[in-house]
Amino acid sequence: MYHWDYMHGSWWGGIVIGLWMLFFVLLIAVLAWMLIRHPSFRTRGKPPEETPLEIIKKRYARGEITKDEFDRIRRDLGG
Repeated sequence: MYHWDYMHGSWWGGIVIGLWMLFFVLLIAVLAWMLIRHPSFRTRGKPPEETPLEIIKKRYARGEITKDEFDRIRRDLGG
């Protein structure tokens, strides 16, 4: 008697098949859970971080840097 016939010809062959199906369903569920928890999914919907140019504009507006410093930093940033 071949192994294939023995597995599918007995009552517990259905149990083995059921366990394999459960294993694959759980595997897919775990993979989906891992993808959802990935950091790239957590950043969706959040506003983007400030750009360096926006930061120096705010610093200039608060008086933390002079006009000359602002212009020099902006040129260094390529903006």
